[in-house]
Amino acid sequence: MEVSLLMDYRHKIHQHILSTNSSWLHHCKIKDELSMVTSPICSISNMLVFFNVIRFLLVILYNHTVHTNISFIYVRKIT
Repeated sequence: MEVSLLMDYRHKIHQHILSTNSSWLHHCKIKDELSMVTSPICSISNMLVFFNVIRFLLVILYNHTVHTNISFIYVRKIT
């Protein structure tokens, strides 16, 4: 049950990141073809994509760690 909720949550975050970043990347590709002036903007948006992915992985790792620790403490208190 909890695993499916986590997967659903992860999927929603992933979809949000993709929808937010794909518009930026599409915009950058068009601008890069027209001129090189927008190149710094595109590199910044690519960095944002990278940081969003890293942040997403850290959130998942943190949630997994917290859940595992809570389960471990709960099991230790029972026994």
